[in-house]
Amino acid sequence: MAQGSNQTNFTIQKRSYTLYTMQGRVVDLESDRGQRRLRIANAKQELEIDIPWQVEVEQGHFIDVVYAVDRDEPEEKKPYYIYDRNTHSVELNDTLPKPNKHILLALLDFVLIIIVGLAGARLIFPMVQDKVLWGLGALLVLMIIIYILVHLCTYRLFFKQDLAQLKAMNSSIKRLAASFSGES
Repeated sequence: MAQGSNQTNFTIQKRSYTLYTMQGRVVDLESDRGQRRLRIANAKQELEIDIPWQVEVEQGHFIDVVYAVDRDEPEEKKPYYIYDRNTHSVELNDTLPKPNKHILLALLDFVLIIIVGLAGARLIFPMVQDKVLWGLGALLVLMIIIYILVHLCTYRLFFKQDLAQLKAMNSSIKRLAASFSGES
């Protein structure tokens, strides 16, 4: 089964993805347990791809697709942009492969939150000695703020390259989707 033209490669958490584009007519549409399989064909190639159940395309319609293929699992193709030329509807998939923290980074976050939280508690409790409920409320707000800040800082620190790749992948998907308007 041939794929569209090779567009760009991206590596996110040691998994490589390649973006492809294709235009064609919906030849077959199958449903199976909440997942739908779509077969697209044009004069040069044919493509089978899984699409989410909520995507509205019909057999016989002409569509444009931007999809990614994981190089480790080339049989899995994930669409990120589908444009149905018959109904002029656009379907976008915004579930790009986000980096996940592993257990060591989660433990680092937990330890940093506890340390900064205890330091914050030492500052807050002397100020609200007589008002325990106010102190506990302030401590809860402080812990939530600390959690968000620690999570964002460690996420950006450890996944800087992956986040840059995600941003580039998103930009490429938008650029490739926009390039379809110039084609017929």
